[in-house]
Amino acid sequence: MSSSFDPADLGSIPDLPAGDWQPPAEPPRVPASDRGPTRQALARRRRLAMLAGLVWLAVLVVVLGLRHDLGLSWLVIGHALAPAALGAAALTAALSPGPRGLGPSAVTTVALALGAPIVFAISSALFPHFDGGHDARSAFFCGDFGLLLGAVPLAALAWAQRNTCVTAAPWRSALIGVSMGLAGAAALGMHCANGDGLHVAIGHGWPVIVLGVAGFMLVGRVTRVR
Repeated sequence: MSSSFDPADLGSIPDLPAGDWQPPAEPPRVPASDRGPTRQALARRRRLAMLAGLVWLAVLVVVLGLRHDLGLSWLVIGHALAPAALGAAALTAALSPGPRGLGPSAVTTVALALGAPIVFAISSALFPHFDGGHDARSAFFCGDFGLLLGAVPLAALAWAQRNTCVTAAPWRSALIGVSMGLAGAAALGMHCANGDGLHVAIGHGWPVIVLGVAGFMLVGRVTRVR
């Protein structure tokens, strides 16, 4: 069923008063400080942040001193290389653009942020336990160095990633914090020669959790796109 249009009907449309029309307002300008970086700028900032973090870890490990039994052994692999590999995987996932360029899915991010510290703690606790090798005071004291090792690289990455997280910013930032905590645990494993499994799981592991929480609560405010 169709209807014909009568041009005479146009006369029934009233004209707008001359003084009522206003030009559309210009969209608000986004301050330069709130704009996200270009891809080239983001890549450059990430390289600088990672370089600064690696230099910090290397210098601090040298200042603290290398463990006396440093070498290719199962203890060193478990205490240093394993958390380094796990931290690198967590950081790669956190910085991944994802299938749509918005980063990894929220489910993947949450699972990795919660799962990586658990994997580290369980794998470390499987190492042998020695009489007198673990006590709460030494675990807390050793973890202080791990916290110091990971905090500076996390701050550098927070600067590099500001205004870049469109979705799940707190959890992506938590995953970055966890990855830097694992990097600190890896560096700490090159200094601390305490091979007790519980000492490594707790003493080297609690900074991973603290930096993950710091990423969620603090870094997420910086990385979120406003």
